[in-house]
Amino acid sequence: MKTERRNFRRLMAAFALVAISGIEARGSDIEDTYLKFSEVVCSSNLNPKSDECYQQVVRNFARVLGDSTPEFKIKEYGTGGDKNGYSSYQLKPKRQRKVTVTIHGLWGDSTQFEQTLDSANRGFAVYQGNVIELTLPGHLKTVQDPAYTNEIKKNPPFASYDKWLVALDETLKVAALLGDDVTVVGQSTGGLLAAYAAYKYPAIVKNVVLVEPALKVNPLMNFGSCTLGAALTKSPVVRAIAKIFRDVPNGVNVKMGCEVQRLATSVLKPLSSTSVKEAKYSDAIRSLAMQTRQPVFLVNNEHDKVVSAEMNRIYYAALPGKKFYQSINLDGKSPHGAVTQTNPEALALAVDEIDFATHPQNPDVKAAYGSALQDFLRASVQRLTGYGHVDLSRFTSFDFERRLCEFVSSSDCEVVRDGVRELKSVIQAGTNYNAAPEQKSLEIISKLKPACNELDQLGKLVWAPDVFNPACRI
Repeated sequence: MKTERRNFRRLMAAFALVAISGIEARGSDIEDTYLKFSEVVCSSNLNPKSDECYQQVVRNFARVLGDSTPEFKIKEYGTGGDKNGYSSYQLKPKRQRKVTVTIHGLWGDSTQFEQTLDSANRGFAVYQGNVIELTLPGHLKTVQDPAYTNEIKKNPPFASYDKWLVALDETLKVAALLGDDVTVVGQSTGGLLAAYAAYKYPAIVKNVVLVEPALKVNPLMNFGSCTLGAALTKSPVVRAIAKIFRDVPNGVNVKMGCEVQRLATSVLKPLSSTSVKEAKYSDAIRSLAMQTRQPVFLVNNEHDKVVSAEMNRIYYAALPGKKFYQSINLDGKSPHGAVTQTNPEALALAVDEIDFATHPQNPDVKAAYGSALQDFLRASVQRLTGYGHVDLSRFTSFDFERRLCEFVSSSDCEVVRDGVRELKSVIQAGTNYNAAPEQKSLEIISKLKPACNELDQLGKLVWAPDVFNPACRI
């Protein structure tokens, strides 16, 4: 009953805002938030995949981003920087096989996946490749000075979804200059754009990681953004009422939330024989999935209050190729978007795994993915044996058994599965060596040994021997 009254009050507040104003909030002038293909492309007479072209591209990056010492940086470790304080770019000295493009959710920015990228940089950054952290038009700078902060408070920036599609198009064309295998990782609105990228740009995008993708926005959330956003003005009364809606950062344009569902409808409409409103929405979702051929890793918030978890499940079920599904928020306590901050290691592992699914015979890719698994296994065993105090409660919802079985013989697989299941039960109970009998700990470790030994060998391909730490040390 309390929840119903609260929702009713919020609904009345939205109508009150419309009555007070009815004036659509205009956005401040939009700066360029990303690099355009024409700004960095090499000369037309060069092969786009040649080293000569790449070196020219890196110099163009350095010039446009205002790098004062491009030659030194190119020679030593590449170059990097941001576009007007928005999108961030990190380039290696040589053209890479792998390029990772991250796309944030609504009202986020290019830093949303920084922890994930840091986790993916576990001593083998050479395998991470080049990185583009895209900031969509209409979103905020990562570093804000007082003048900028005052300006966006007075006049929050706004960009319609078509500007996001242009940003995606330009960014993917730039990514194709930087490497052969482009992985797009997106959360919420970024996840929707990543799903669209896989369908629209199959020649560029080799795989995608979708985190809580906004394939359909919760109707109440969409109503709040579209109705409330249209009513926002500079009036302090209106802004006070707007505080009813939480988790909206200062300086953002609430009306921009209305663009997410418009984007989804725009993406899905060509896939339906009639308009999306007339056709079953789920049929358009299935059509999008069935025309996606790349490997897809879907992280689904099973109790999402912002986007439809059910539509995400429908999308996943219809995917025809290699696919991986990870449930999160099974207890309903984690808000939409929290996973990028609370469990970046799992997302980094997802990026490695989808790369491995695309290139299972590539020894470098296998070594990188195996070492990522090793990090998880090492930390969990250290927790079990009292050597570490890492909080691995989220490990219990991770399908670790299947992943480890990819690296061991079929005869060892079931033994390893038993060991992981027992390890999960101990961790879930909040115990470590002091609480678990010593014999039980040794039994679990012995079951994990086949996986530990294999991952140790992979780890030696990546880590220097003097800093290598075996996964199952006790």
